Amino acid sequence: MLFSKMKNISHNHFFMYIILALPLLFFVWPKQKPKYFAYPRISWKTFLLNILFWPVYTLRIGIFKKLSIKSLKEEVVRREKKLVTGGKADFGDDWYEEAWNFVFDEVNSSPSSFSPVGFLLLRELFIRRLRVKLRIQHEIMDTRVKEYLHAHPIRQPIVIVGLLSNYLLFST
Repeated sequence: MLFSKMKNISHNHFFMYIILALPLLFFVWPKQKPKYFAYPRISWKTFLLNILFWPVYTLRIGIFKKLSIKSLKEEVVRREKKLVTGGKADFGDDWYEEAWNFVFDEVNSSPSSFSPVGFLLLRELFIRRLRVKLRIQHEIMDTRVKEYLHAHPIRQPIVIVGLLSNYLLFST
C-alpha cells in the first residue's frame, strides 16, 4: 500500500536508480558531523530503500511530491470511495488545516531533514489521520447517531487541573 505508486517502474528504471543513487550519495554525504550527531538505527532493507528512492525523492517525482492538504484529501477520497457521497467527501470542520499547513511548510522547505522512507511514513501518518477523520465524520452524519446524540446530549466535561500530590504523600 505504501509503495503502490511505484509498482509501474520497469526493471531498467530500477537499475538506473541504483546506478545513479550510489555515486550521488557520496557527493551529498556530510563531510563533518555536528557535535551531537548520532546515526539512526535502521535495518539494511530500509537503508537500501533510502538509497533506491533518493533520486526520486530529491526530484520530488510521483509519491514524493510536496505535501499539501488538497493532495492528501484527494488520496484519502481515492482510498475511501465508499464513504464519499455525491462525489464530495465531508471532512468536517477545517480547524486542523492551519496547523497541518505549518507542518507541511516545514517538511517541504527542508527535504534534507527526512529520508525518503521517513517522508513516506510521515505522508502515510497524515493520510491515516485524515481517513479516521473522514470515517468519524461519516458516522456522526448517520441518522441513527444523530437521533441518539439528540436524545442523550453530551455534557461538558469537568477538568480538574493542578491536583497537589504532596498532600497524598503525607496523609495518614
